[in-house]
Amino acid sequence: MSVTILRESAFFRGSTRLHIYLNGEKVDTITSGEKKEIDVPGNEALLKVSQFGGKSNTLKVYEGDQIRLSVTPWAHWFLMIFLVLLPATITYFDRIDSGIILILALIIYFGVYSFFKSFSLIKVPSSIKE
Repeated sequence: MSVTILRESAFFRGSTRLHIYLNGEKVDTITSGEKKEIDVPGNEALLKVSQFGGKSNTLKVYEGDQIRLSVTPWAHWFLMIFLVLLPATITYFDRIDSGIILILALIIYFGVYSFFKSFSLIKVPSSIKE
């Protein structure tokens, strides 16, 4: 049994590999714009992806399923807000060492990033499949 995963091309997190998990075990990786066919033992499996603590939803997949993998909209916005607020914060709090602010900001960023679902797995309906 196999399923096909298509990772959308993306600028954000596009140059890094996502780890693909089936039933909790890492089976492969996928890059931006790549299409992978993953062999799945049995009739069904639980599919999930992750990267640097960011996770996707868990999706039950069956033979022949085609899955679209994308970055969730909140992850794009959160990064943009983070990149704008970090320099402003370092400038505003000039009495605090910028290294401490950077460390705290990274802890907050990765904490939020790992708490919310950063990636989305969606089954492509059979009428839209390639």
